[in-house]
Amino acid sequence: MTAATSSVSAPTVAVKQKQTEVLRITGAIIFLLSGIYHVDWWRLVQDPIVVPLSMYTEGAKLTVAYLTALLAWRIDPMSCWDETDFKALRIIYSLIAVADTCFIAQQPDAGILVFMIVQGLFIKRHLSGMTSISELTAQSPLVILVFGISAVLCAANATFFWYPRTGGFNDLFIILSIYFCLKCTSLTATYAACLIGKFPLWNAQMTAVGMTMFFICDHTVTGNLLLSQDPTTTDAPFYVVTSSLTWMFYGPALLLLSLSGYHPDILLVLAPNHQIDASSATKKKE
Repeated sequence: MTAATSSVSAPTVAVKQKQTEVLRITGAIIFLLSGIYHVDWWRLVQDPIVVPLSMYTEGAKLTVAYLTALLAWRIDPMSCWDETDFKALRIIYSLIAVADTCFIAQQPDAGILVFMIVQGLFIKRHLSGMTSISELTAQSPLVILVFGISAVLCAANATFFWYPRTGGFNDLFIILSIYFCLKCTSLTATYAACLIGKFPLWNAQMTAVGMTMFFICDHTVTGNLLLSQDPTTTDAPFYVVTSSLTWMFYGPALLLLSLSGYHPDILLVLAPNHQIDASSATKKKE
């Protein structure tokens, strides 16, 4: 009787411990994001408008990137929905931390190159195990719609903004064009994977919303560069808005995508009214 009780209660304790850990890290990330949003948007009500980002927000944003990487690294065989998936997320989030460090260190070219690898790994994560793209698009017109919208946005961004800004058809423009192609493919692959049921429902929703916000975030960066950072110009308020919007999308994207690697039973800590099935959370994929 005692042995039987231990075999049932042990997984429950392990699940609750992991849920507590996830909740604490998630809470810390949300706390930091709330501070970032407050300081970023507070610039609008200053007289004159304060355009440069504060040292707090720069440090807090990098800390969020590191904490989401920690969240990804804390996924293990007992708390994942798929062992291959959580290993992929560990690599992806390690690279995201490196890329964000490059941007904070004023090395945007290196950051873009690392993010290209990140997008390629997201594509691999979402397309692995699929049969053919034509079969997937036939099953859901939404995949074609997502591809069409993302392709138009990326093409317009590259043609009307980055081409003249980079001085024409050169190495930087080629790199950015490749990145736009990767972004478009990555978003399409995300919706294809979610629609065919590759992910559990909660994980699919987190992945789809997270990758969509990631995609939008990249386009707000273009808006930042279109506008003047000079606080004496009429562009200053709009620059503050677009630069603030970047992390309004990017921060939640990082959080959602890192959480998407956890088993749904672990994620139930974010919705405490649901019933917890401890046994399924300890299941390993063969």
